[in-house]
Amino acid sequence: MYRRDVTVQSGHRPLQSIFKKSLHQTKTITPRLQRMLLRLLRYRLTVQYTPGKLMFIANTLSPAYLPFKNSTDEQELADDIDVLVYSLLSDYSASVKKTDQLREKTASDP
Repeated sequence: MYRRDVTVQSGHRPLQSIFKKSLHQTKTITPRLQRMLLRLLRYRLTVQYTPGKLMFIANTLSPAYLPFKNSTDEQELADDIDVLVYSLLSDYSASVKKTDQLREKTASDP
């Protein structure tokens, strides 16, 4: 899968010139874009500028997404995950309090 040839059609013309640069020439680019370029090194990308009005599939699908409704199983799973996350966060805040108390007691111990 690595170094697979991939052609990307983009309606953003500057991406075409950005992807033609070598990685060491991207010092003036934002760190976020540099990280994206690093992740995409595994592919041989060819970015091809295509005006948005000519990208029929993307233009058709982008505004016309299908409404999504969770099934009861998915909703129960999401609720369970929320409970777990909040319980972990409350445990974390309790441990932070304990850590602070320990620091205070240690600092005051002769």
